[in-house]
Amino acid sequence: MAEETEIKCRIEDAGAFRKALKRIGARTVTRAAGGKAVRARGAARVHEMNDLFDTPQGGFAKHGQLVRVRVENAEKGRGKGAGRERVVLTYKGPAMPQGAEEASGMDIIRVVRDQIGHGADWVKLYADYRFGPLPGSHPTFTQEEMKFAVDAAHSAGVPVAVHSSTAEGMRRAILAGVDTIEHGNEGTPEVFKLMAEHNVALCPTLAAGGMSDRKRASFQAALAAGVTILSGSDVGTFPHGDNGHELELMVDCGMPAVDALKAATSVAGRVLKMEIGQVKPGMYADLIALDGDPTKEIAAVRRVKFVMKAGTVYKSPGGQPAN
Repeated sequence: MAEETEIKCRIEDAGAFRKALKRIGARTVTRAAGGKAVRARGAARVHEMNDLFDTPQGGFAKHGQLVRVRVENAEKGRGKGAGRERVVLTYKGPAMPQGAEEASGMDIIRVVRDQIGHGADWVKLYADYRFGPLPGSHPTFTQEEMKFAVDAAHSAGVPVAVHSSTAEGMRRAILAGVDTIEHGNEGTPEVFKLMAEHNVALCPTLAAGGMSDRKRASFQAALAAGVTILSGSDVGTFPHGDNGHELELMVDCGMPAVDALKAATSVAGRVLKMEIGQVKPGMYADLIALDGDPTKEIAAVRRVKFVMKAGTVYKSPGGQPAN
């Protein structure tokens, strides 16, 4: 059944947004309290607009109609969202899943168990995020709430990954007993020391959103503290196929090239509790060959000449599979 869903997001490209509205049948633009209102009617092919929005739901379904669009005033403050207009979209079509399930207090135990019951291999929590009137990210759960979630997951043998960029969100997550922290952009030497002591791994995302002095200092503090680091990158916030840029940035920030390669292979396999990332009998035959030696020139990871997945060759010199 078609349902109306209200989606709040930020406009990534205001010019492209307006062109897209015109393309899908926006009829009128009027002034309204708090900003501009746009009404779009007709069979809007709204999924074509996915790349214009930072939507928590991950985009529109292929078949649906954009019923109403409300554009609010530009966000204040600094950072990624500053100066961009907010938009509230009312979409009518197939029900769309949220990017994350909401939980609070003791109810987080039920939510974690439900996720596991539906087959989750890992549980992910957002220890901090952008919400409320103040700019930037703030802690979402208390340390006690996260402890409830971690205990429920670990009781079922399921590890817990946590999105966190603030030092306080990271501190709460570490003391709650999580397995990994993703991002860690604002981590401090004290927080990374705590991570190392509690054996919590870090999955930095240096390539996501561009490099900064703050991210560089945070990554170097994690290295100095001896934190286990695996490579993730958050690719999708930058183009797929450019994943190797994360390894380049890790090396540029002081990680030896060999360790960066391990972060993307054997260390990642160990942290993810998967039999991957090593070349030895009994492992998956997932192999690549490069033009160059990445232990001496990390950029060689971009020059892939041979690809084998589970023993099947998909790419070989000359452009044709070898088998």
